[in-house]
Amino acid sequence: MLLLWWVFQGQDMEAIQTTLRGAHYQWIVASGVAALWAHWLRALRWRMLMEPLGAQPSKALTYHAVMFGYLANLALPRMGELTRCGAINRKTKLPINSLLGTVIIERAIDMVLLLVFTGLTILLNFALLREPLFKIAQKMVGLQLFGIPLWILGISSLLGSLGSIWWYRKTLSGKLNHPVVIKVKGFLRGLWAGVKSVKELRQPVLFVVYSVGIWVGYYLMTYFCVFAFDSTSMLNPNEGLLILITGSFGFVAPVQGGIGAYHAVISRLLVLLPGRNISFTDALSFATLTHAAQTILVMLAGFVSMVVLFSTKQRHVEKK
Repeated sequence: MLLLWWVFQGQDMEAIQTTLRGAHYQWIVASGVAALWAHWLRALRWRMLMEPLGAQPSKALTYHAVMFGYLANLALPRMGELTRCGAINRKTKLPINSLLGTVIIERAIDMVLLLVFTGLTILLNFALLREPLFKIAQKMVGLQLFGIPLWILGISSLLGSLGSIWWYRKTLSGKLNHPVVIKVKGFLRGLWAGVKSVKELRQPVLFVVYSVGIWVGYYLMTYFCVFAFDSTSMLNPNEGLLILITGSFGFVAPVQGGIGAYHAVISRLLVLLPGRNISFTDALSFATLTHAAQTILVMLAGFVSMVVLFSTKQRHVEKK
């Protein structure tokens, strides 16, 4: 909330309210439909990862677990991953550590796709991003900790980690029989079972289609919103992609639902777009409405999913 206060301090709140009242809300509704479509595809993709574990939840159960997880993220960042795994475990008895493993691989795939779309965004908007990227690169190269360049520390840490793993396998593996160690090993084996489920997919092509479809849904969710304001309606599809990627990094920030971080990065991005002449008031209004619309959607859909999950007692599972 402190970050949100910092973004709004000194702004003309009456002007922002006037801009919000004049928005074309049918485009916000369309954005919400695109978001729900993306969430549904995410549920279907996650369900595919659970199939190799021996039982597959129903589509409805998986979707409700995903939305309940999003709701939990509004309370505490990254809590949603554990929450949705707990919801599936409660209904299907699938091991929660294996479910966490599927979430880990899912998040890893999302990170790869985010980097791919980030690279595409840089290529499509290189003229705009060249100067700030060059400045960032210069600063990163010059960063030091205790007089040692960070890149050297990073390589040293990686080599140290690999050395520790090798030492463990050579000297300690099989010698630690303490009950706590045995339980930790069992948990990690279950976690790995979930991670390696991606190698046992029956329909890998469909998995890729779902993964791309999720990001297409995110893109439409974002780009539809530019038509909600007269001041942003001229933005082209490339700029819509830039807003999506910038906003994604805002949501990655360790704050509930990206509150404040999203407003800061999106409002400043829109002001800096060359030739668009978007005022900071209009830019902040755009960030406020788009973030609020998605937050309200998650709250409503997540609450409904929570009620469904806790009101049904039967196990929604298909045996394999």
